[in-house]
Amino acid sequence: MTKENIKPVIKSRNEPFVDRVATRIWQEIPSAHNPYIAESCQCHGYDALELAEKRSFSDVIFLLHAGELPSAQQSRLFETLLVALSNPGPRHPATRAAMNAGVGKTNPAHILPISQSVMSGDHLGGGEVSALQ
Repeated sequence: MTKENIKPVIKSRNEPFVDRVATRIWQEIPSAHNPYIAESCQCHGYDALELAEKRSFSDVIFLLHAGELPSAQQSRLFETLLVALSNPGPRHPATRAAMNAGVGKTNPAHILPISQSVMSGDHLGGGEVSALQ
């Protein structure tokens, strides 16, 4: 027998290819005809297409974090906060942290989380918003 005629024996390891991921946030229901296509997608029980048609982006961000859609008053407040906090300016500690991380050759994927961690702090950040309540 030559090497070309020998076929490797392929055995099943009886292991799943990947672990099944379950979350309370997102649910996809597969199509009956093709399991790789989602028949419907739901975010905390709300249909994703309906959210895209009827709600604002900030409402969906609120839903992702809070698990429920905001009231009209919460929606206005959250929208105002998103706009107000979108650009704190170059002197803000969060902006400085992002600039320093960028100049320091940090992986670009880490710059935003670095800035957000400073933005969530007590000094000129989310901690001050919490203290007002």
